[in-house]
Amino acid sequence: MNYTGAVTEELGGGFNVAAPQVNGCYAKYTLRCMLDWRDLLQGAEVIHFNNGLWDVAVYYPEDGCFTPLDEYLRDMQRILRELRKYGAKIIFATTTPVDDRHMQKTFTRSNADIDRYNSALLELIAGKVDAVNDLNALLKKDIHRYISGSDFVHLTDEGKAACGKAVANAVRGLVG
Repeated sequence: MNYTGAVTEELGGGFNVAAPQVNGCYAKYTLRCMLDWRDLLQGAEVIHFNNGLWDVAVYYPEDGCFTPLDEYLRDMQRILRELRKYGAKIIFATTTPVDDRHMQKTFTRSNADIDRYNSALLELIAGKVDAVNDLNALLKKDIHRYISGSDFVHLTDEGKAACGKAVANAVRGLVG
């Protein structure tokens, strides 16, 4: 959602880029909303998706990540199963990193948790998606340039541009 405009610009004419008008939030929320997004998904040639930033948030330190890893993996498999029903090529994008200064906020996310969730999911879906777009590795190259200093999570304009280009390249790689 955050970089949809950059994807549209990078792809130019000949591509119809569509995205939900709301954030997918937690994997479980995305799974529920897919019922409302059927018209958006119908006829898609390529679906590029990810979830994770909300799932790894720690609101209550004694509980750990809001969505336990086993639930996240189960929900992501369910999302993938439902996306496959549309007959589109599927690109999974890794969860983007956060600026470690985010740890000073009321609730936190850590790159260690993001890496753990990304790694476990990539192992689980290996061979079950048409491509992986490693946005995490892309943005980690220069977190302070790509991740906003105001909230330490959302992308800067340069981050949006970098992700937009990476997504466009991934889509082009699947459709020629």
